[in-house]
Amino acid sequence: MKYLTLMTATLALAGSTYGLTRREVFSNSAVHLSQTCADVSGSGFVFFRPADPSNEKVGKAFLATNKHVIPPEGAECGLEMRVAVTDNGAPSVKALTIPVVGKDGKYLDTVRLHRENDIAAINVTPQVVASGMALDFVPVGLLGTKARLKGADVALAGDEIYMIGYPAGIYDKRNALPVWRVGIIATSPLLGYSLPDLMQKTFKLPAFIDGFLIDAHVYPGSSGSAVVVKPGAISFDAPSALSAGGPRSITYVLGLISDSIPMGDFGGKVPTRIGIGIVQSPDAISETIEAFFKK
Repeated sequence: MKYLTLMTATLALAGSTYGLTRREVFSNSAVHLSQTCADVSGSGFVFFRPADPSNEKVGKAFLATNKHVIPPEGAECGLEMRVAVTDNGAPSVKALTIPVVGKDGKYLDTVRLHRENDIAAINVTPQVVASGMALDFVPVGLLGTKARLKGADVALAGDEIYMIGYPAGIYDKRNALPVWRVGIIATSPLLGYSLPDLMQKTFKLPAFIDGFLIDAHVYPGSSGSAVVVKPGAISFDAPSALSAGGPRSITYVLGLISDSIPMGDFGGKVPTRIGIGIVQSPDAISETIEAFFKK
């Protein structure tokens, strides 16, 4: 069984360790994905999950993305994941092949799908270990689950967020760095969201979103992008109170973008983007990764 040793497991919480910044670790975790058997691309985010809570530096790497980004069952297919590697001391970009669907047309045992949410997780530890890429990923302890957010003055409606991924499939051929964008939390991450019947019918949207909405420019290719709360020292509720080093300084991953909500323009006939994105909950990401460890 392959594991990896993470030299920066606490980096994302501490801010800077071993010469890496928190920004570099988040950038390293965001990856561009493309299917090997179809012209489909999207974004993903690699998490580090300790094998044992008592040793947070040894564990596995899991790629989290949307179900609709990975190949469907039916024919053998995989994903190509663009990563930065070091070859004889020189940095370069490499496309790692991640097997997803086996020769029998079924998902491999390295794949887990959430039972309800548009979330998939793939154990990419073997490919990461063999690639020579930097083993610096955001730990699952930074998933902003409901249990971690409840009661904390953080990740509230109106708070700013970063989106880290590859909108419209854009990437720099010279490196494996993602595109950082900004937005705000439009609805509470703790409550979920129930869409009106007419919107469900018109745009084939789900009745209930286990997650929340963001006010941001979400485009094809953004699927699988991580949504990260922007650290700050003040809140909307207490604009005159400074709080350094508190919950608002923690860069929680609030989920993965999965879709956008349009409106019907020109008499309701033409779907038009209105800058509202759908984010799948971090609880679903955590549950999908933890499914690998359940007997």
